[in-house]
Amino acid sequence: MPQRVMSGLTKQEAQKYALMFYLYTTDNPANDEFNCVDAKNFVNPNPGTIVVPMWDRTEGNVQQRIPGQNIMIDAIYVMIFPSPGLGNSRTFTLRDDGADTTFTVTLPDAMIAGGMTGSQTILGGSALSIRHTLTGVPNACTYVTIIVTWHFL
Repeated sequence: MPQRVMSGLTKQEAQKYALMFYLYTTDNPANDEFNCVDAKNFVNPNPGTIVVPMWDRTEGNVQQRIPGQNIMIDAIYVMIFPSPGLGNSRTFTLRDDGADTTFTVTLPDAMIAGGMTGSQTILGGSALSIRHTLTGVPNACTYVTIIVTWHFL
């Protein structure tokens, strides 16, 4: 019988889903701006300085290439602070080679966190980014955290 870890998954299953892209930024995103998907692997344009990825109106400035092997996206989770406020919303969408994927999280009104699960294949060599759009005039963000879970195919 396969050994199970605390989550109820086998060790092999748990390792399959243990991969993630992680973005944390204190930059307040404007409408239709983009950011990288993985801050720890973001290429620093100024070597020797610490870079917190900033939202950018030019997607190509922040896209990150997936090396050779195809991957499967499993989930996206977003947390912001503060909430957008009544009648306002913020939407975060994972993009693949400049096109929206099905992985989108909208945080309306008083919501500060949300997510979705699913599955979408991303081909090796693809360029990923996160797109931010807004509705209304939401409260300025003091931080945005985005986690995208994935596994190799």
